[in-house]
Amino acid sequence: GNNSLKLKFPSIKYSYEKINNIEGKEYISNVLIFYGVNFIENKNYSNAIIYLTKATLLNPNSFDAWNDLGIAYYLTNQTNLTISTWKKALSIKEDEKIKKNIKILKNKLE
Repeated sequence: GNNSLKLKFPSIKYSYEKINNIEGKEYISNVLIFYGVNFIENKNYSNAIIYLTKATLLNPNSFDAWNDLGIAYYLTNQTNLTISTWKKALSIKEDEKIKKNIKILKNKLE
């Protein structure tokens, strides 16, 4: 459909929906994270959120995808989404910095 993301490489074209094997999904997820982080650096947060969300759907066990998505939410002042997204990241891998950031954000909400 229209919401399928096509990524053009020099010699191959992927439709992420057609990739069913785990390695393929992880690979495309990492490509999406790469673009997502690039969008964040260029302050293009709406595209960052789209790409990083797709990355989490393709590879739900990706710490980086959840962490980076949380950063995009944070930079767009979506505090509740930031917290829930970073908690997903923490469920995959312990990270003291993220724990501290969540604590700070929770205090801001109170």
